[in-house]
Amino acid sequence: MRRLILITVALMMFAFSASAQKGSVKYQGEVFVSGNVAKSDVSLTLCDETIEGTPMMYGLSVQTIQGAKFGEYFSAGIGTGIDFLVGIKDDISMLAILIPIYADFKFWIPTSGRLQPYIMAEAGGSFAIHPLTIRPLYGGGVGLKITERFAMSLNYINDGYKVYDKEVGDALKSMYKEHKVQLRFTWIF
Repeated sequence: MRRLILITVALMMFAFSASAQKGSVKYQGEVFVSGNVAKSDVSLTLCDETIEGTPMMYGLSVQTIQGAKFGEYFSAGIGTGIDFLVGIKDDISMLAILIPIYADFKFWIPTSGRLQPYIMAEAGGSFAIHPLTIRPLYGGGVGLKITERFAMSLNYINDGYKVYDKEVGDALKSMYKEHKVQLRFTWIF
């Protein structure tokens, strides 16, 4: 994990310095819709009974990223939106509604053609709506800008939540962590 962070910081510094030499910084906004497939780690304890497992969950995300593009090779922004995921484990229906807030970094790979590939990294937090909790969010992916205003990407995101209900004491404990694969369809403006 430390190596990934160091490599990401080194790439950001390289891309930022290369972009700064060009002197062009402009606003870049994005809106994306993604289909999600998640392998979840679930642990729910109610009194003395525990339900644990790794069910598959499926869902939809709608998010926006607002930021800037520095020259041709680097963009950074702040993202938020909403994630809906549903699944079934031992005849128990599960619903996860999360609000991610994260920093997004993209490294655009220069090409002479019309298609422009990129590598992305994200880090921040993921809030559960009920009960209100936060858990770290991180991930990355690869994408392809197909037209001036449309891109597609394949991403891995790790997030979830952890709860200890104070009203019930130690009687109710819940942990939900997801390893999510996303196919994003992005509109750039």
